[in-house]
Parts: sequence; C-alpha cells; structure tokens
Amino acid sequence: MNTAPDKAHQDVKIKPSRGQRFTTWIQEPFGSVMFASVATISSFGFVLSGMWAIQATLN
Repeated sequence: MNTAPDKAHQDVKIKPSRGQRFTTWIQEPFGSVMFASVATISSFGFVLSGMWAIQATLN
C-alpha cells in the first residue's frame, strides 16, 4: 500500500487579495476601531475645509 501523499492533491496556499485582507482586517475589533477613527478624523477635516471655503467665499 502506498501511503505517500500524491503531489497532484497537495494543498496549495493562495495569498489572499488586498480586498480580502482589508475585509478581514475591518472585521477584527482593532481594525474596526482604527477604521472608525480614520473616518471620523477625515469627516472632521472635510467639514473644516467646507467651512473655510464658505468663509473665503463670503469675504
């Protein structure tokens, strides 16, 4: 009886794509906290730049 593994049926590790790694990272607790922090800081910057644009237009 041949008990050696057949090379044609070996498990092949495929590197996950960037999108799959990002999705996995977002689902982890630390990743979701980091993503929420970045989104909050970015939206705050967007609001400030909008306020600056309105102020520059009015003056």
